[in-house]
Amino acid sequence: MAINAAARMPHYMQRIEERMPDLAPRLLDIARSVESLRLAKDTAVLVHELPAMRGDTQANILDRASNGDQVWAIVRGGRVVTMMFRRSTQPATAEAMRVEQCKRIAKGAK
Repeated sequence: MAINAAARMPHYMQRIEERMPDLAPRLLDIARSVESLRLAKDTAVLVHELPAMRGDTQANILDRASNGDQVWAIVRGGRVVTMMFRRSTQPATAEAMRVEQCKRIAKGAK
């Protein structure tokens, strides 16, 4: 029995292809670069800033839809486990991101 290719694909790659198909090649390269940093701590990494909001901006907050003007990679155990949209108006702290530290590698990131 063949295993579905999507089932073998890392979660973050699925998220990129679903939510950001136009940015997928660039973000996949960035994700590989983030993993090459060999981060020892669980880390949220700001990897891309968007010119405008993306994602489901009409959803109710309880729907937990992803939207924002930034793209963050979440690294656990040295591996990117997911990538998500996040609004620049939200706190970008380790506590808010549920990690040990935050880093910013996006060009122009403050």
